[in-house]
Amino acid sequence: MGYLFAAYTIIFLLLFAYLMVMGKRQKKLAEEMALLQEIYEEQGRKGEKKNGGTTQIG
Repeated sequence: MGYLFAAYTIIFLLLFAYLMVMGKRQKKLAEEMALLQEIYEEQGRKGEKKNGGTTQIG
């Protein structure tokens, strides 16, 4: 019975560690997406100024 408890403990610890790593990665990706969105919007504003207020696609 002790081995069963040890096995479940190890599994839960590994699962917890995996979820922590995935949470950190997801947070990093969300920050990167926000930065990319900011850059994209800034580039769009620059394009509007150059084109007289219109945005060209393509």
